[in-house]
Amino acid sequence: RVDGRQIKYNKYEYYMLNKPKGFVSATTDREHKTVVDIISSSEKKDLFPVGRLDIDTEGLLLITNDGELAHRLLAPKNHVEKTYYVEVSGILDDADVDAVEKGLDIGEEKNTIPAKMEILKTDIQNNISSCYLTIHEGKFHQVKRMMKKLGKTVTYLKRVSMGSLILDSKLKKGNYRKLTEQEIIELKKYGHALGMAFQITDDIMDYRETTETTGKPVGNDLREGLLTYPLLSIVNDGNKDKLLEDIKGL
Repeated sequence: RVDGRQIKYNKYEYYMLNKPKGFVSATTDREHKTVVDIISSSEKKDLFPVGRLDIDTEGLLLITNDGELAHRLLAPKNHVEKTYYVEVSGILDDADVDAVEKGLDIGEEKNTIPAKMEILKTDIQNNISSCYLTIHEGKFHQVKRMMKKLGKTVTYLKRVSMGSLILDSKLKKGNYRKLTEQEIIELKKYGHALGMAFQITDDIMDYRETTETTGKPVGNDLREGLLTYPLLSIVNDGNKDKLLEDIKGL
């Protein structure tokens, strides 16, 4: 208490930024201003961007000092869903949609994970198109490389969502605001559920490999094998059963 007033201390802060072009997704940089520089109202010295957007890319960026949440959202195996609004030179068509859904060879060891494209507009006369592209990875310049593989060139790129967090349509370019309590709750639930689901999926794969290789499953059945996983001890039985039911078809 200070002067009889209750002072609330928040260990973590969460900001939604509508990133403008010209800022780098970093905490410090010798040549350019950073996205953290924009968060002028915070006294926290440990804020950082969760993930990165290219210097010429706009849109949703989460700024926080919550390392655990950031880890859950950035862990490659969690495949957090990210949606971008994309404008390209070239005409997008159904064949491109199908190619994206199957996965593209963009020069990596593996093809991209199947993604989703929703074509919004095509202008044959001016040879331009726009779409929403939802991906589950964060490879270097991934959206631009995917479009290049399709024979298109990205002319404008803006991220509009990441996991459960959706860019506030009222938030002007270069502006930011604190996340609402509900947004924080939903984001943490999303990150936690993803981490749990993929760890359980890994356990399923291990179980299947053990069964196929040795003919001797690690438990009497798949359910018993899964329930030995330590992480499940933090989930109550009702949620556990639902999770197992949801992933039965994997």
